[in-house]
Amino acid sequence: MRRILILLFALCAGSSAAQTLDLRFTPVVDGISGVVDITHAGDGSGRLFLAQRGGNIRIWNGITVQSPAFLSLADSLTRPLQGEQGLLGLVFAPDYASSGRFYVNYTDTTGSTRISRFRVSATDPDLADPNSEEVLLSISQPFANHNGGQLAFGPDGMLYIATGDGGSGGDPLDLAQNRSSLLGKLLRIDVSPATGYVIPPDNPFVSDPGARPEVWAFGLRNPWRFAFDSANGDLYIADVGQDTFEEINLVQAGTPAGLNFGWRIFEGNLCFSGNCNTPGLTPPTFQYGQPGGRAVIGGRVYRGSSYPRMQGVYFLADFLSGNLWGMRGDGAVTQYISAPNFNSPISGVQTFGADEVGNVYLSVGSQILLLSDGEPVASAIPIGPGITGAWFDPAQSGHGIFLEVLDPTANFPHPRLLAWWFTFDPAGNQAWFGGTGPIEGDRAIVDVVQTRGGRWIPNFDPSQVVNDTWGTLQFRFDSCSSGTVEFSSAIGGFGSGSMSLTRLTLPSTLTCP
Repeated sequence: MRRILILLFALCAGSSAAQTLDLRFTPVVDGISGVVDITHAGDGSGRLFLAQRGGNIRIWNGITVQSPAFLSLADSLTRPLQGEQGLLGLVFAPDYASSGRFYVNYTDTTGSTRISRFRVSATDPDLADPNSEEVLLSISQPFANHNGGQLAFGPDGMLYIATGDGGSGGDPLDLAQNRSSLLGKLLRIDVSPATGYVIPPDNPFVSDPGARPEVWAFGLRNPWRFAFDSANGDLYIADVGQDTFEEINLVQAGTPAGLNFGWRIFEGNLCFSGNCNTPGLTPPTFQYGQPGGRAVIGGRVYRGSSYPRMQGVYFLADFLSGNLWGMRGDGAVTQYISAPNFNSPISGVQTFGADEVGNVYLSVGSQILLLSDGEPVASAIPIGPGITGAWFDPAQSGHGIFLEVLDPTANFPHPRLLAWWFTFDPAGNQAWFGGTGPIEGDRAIVDVVQTRGGRWIPNFDPSQVVNDTWGTLQFRFDSCSSGTVEFSSAIGGFGSGSMSLTRLTLPSTLTCP
């Protein structure tokens, strides 16, 4: 398996027993640059949505990056992009499967931050309706940098929005401490109405005439990614520092709203400007300076099931140094994982993301990397093979039934496909298949070995399996039977056994010619 890095991390805190993570970063998507947000729709499809700073939202279906884009906002963005402008955030409504609503954060043609709601196309789940945009918030930006950009729904169902302090350096307009400004804040709004939004009545400053009611927390410089822990509701906010410290603020679930994280009075725990005796400031939970790095990239809490030792770890990185940390929050006990001398392999991390089953991903250069503890588990990547067509080919001996299936295994340098089988109802015929590599470009012919319940697992010769790109497989049946076809797969490496990956039923019935 191709790897970007393999590194052992010691996980220690106080008298806690040492625990070792064999962290690995495996490319799952290649050739897509500028990805600043990685998320899913929560609709059970297993798709990842990749938001590119240049304005496109692309779908990775577990096999390929689909074309055309799910949504293109290229014509709506500031041109040319400067500083930290562009498409910066994407999130799907918790009820997206039924409502089709999702939200984006981008800088418009005037340079202002725009929070907009869109809907999916009524006819194609892989396309958004570009004419459905409803602008919920527009925030003027005095400078091109420090736009924040993250969007996330909290466990309370409210939409949280991170904004930077307006840019330049040192917050010259003192906007982060100004509660009448929406800049340098974490905002919280209720987007459940059919149009517009309402202010949650328990927002901390709804009764303060000198504050914007959308403000939930303030005193942030440029929060580049925040994340809720899906297991307990804890909130991690990564705030990019000025010159000295990068910081992580951990807000445990149940903490009263209205926190002041201190910028520009403090940078980390260092007095920066103004009255550093100001009461009520919330210090960072974790901070680092050089040589650790100078641009923190906030991550995600791992809540998948494939890597138990990663359970509950919040991962973060530094854009410039390539250093990586993991952090746990458990009451008053915080544990850290550090990589103090680790540089080039993952420098340039742009963002983290997660899929529906809790796997954590990173965007680095033109790749999306899967984070794993040890060798990636095949079933950890939610790849559902997509059947693109079914037909008969009477030119083959007998009656050949061909199913063109997107191959979710061909991206590995060694074959991981052990067997494919199809069940015909109501006859219940079953067949196992083996493949020998590609023919006709990206196609491989896979012959039926036995039918009517016979099972045969072929012997693979690695030298014969040379297709290392996503492609298609053709399956031929030597008998003709009408009925619904159910597709299943089992995968695994040599000597590692097999595991069920997915089960998908064709939406139509095959009829013999």
